[in-house]
Amino acid sequence: QVEQRATGEEQSPSRSLELQEQSQRVRQALDQLSESDRAILILREFEECDYTTISEMLGLKVGTVRSRLHRARGHLMEELKSLDLQTGSDSSRNPSTLA
Repeated sequence: QVEQRATGEEQSPSRSLELQEQSQRVRQALDQLSESDRAILILREFEECDYTTISEMLGLKVGTVRSRLHRARGHLMEELKSLDLQTGSDSSRNPSTLA
C-alpha cells in the first residue's frame, strides 16, 4: 500500500480482494506447518533474515538452515494445494512467491 500511495496507483477492488484471499490462504497454510517449519519460513520470508542470521538465531549450521527452508517451502506448497482443493480455489493463478 505504501508503494501504491507513492506511485499514485490504486488497486481495483477485485484485485484487493484477490490479494486478501491469497494472504488468508498463506496464513492458514502456515498455521498447519510444524513450529520449526513455520519459524524458519517466517524468519526468512517475512522478517527477511539472511541464512547466517537464521543459523545464529536457531543454533544451526547455514547448510541446515538452507535444507530446512527448502523442506518448509515444500510443506507450505503442499498445504496451499490442500487448501485449494478444499475451497475450490486455484492458486496457480497467483503462485506464491515463497517457493
